[in-house]
Amino acid sequence: MPAGALAAAVADLNLAYLELARRLGQSDREMAMHCLGCGAEMVAEIARLTTEQLVRVSKTNILLCRIDIRSSSYLIRFNESL
Repeated sequence: MPAGALAAAVADLNLAYLELARRLGQSDREMAMHCLGCGAEMVAEIARLTTEQLVRVSKTNILLCRIDIRSSSYLIRFNESL
């Protein structure tokens, strides 16, 4: 995958993640803190971001979300249950 396409894919994923994080933070702060693995201050900041700000932040070279499966056995069980 060319570098430009990879950067665009990262930006798209970041934007989707940030939009979901913002909605979760606006609707259920406690759940957002648990699901996002961050504190109340970060959840509040994400919840306050405008769409324009989300787009700007999403264009970083850094993938903002990560896989949070502690063990490969969880992934195997998820796959087997499908």
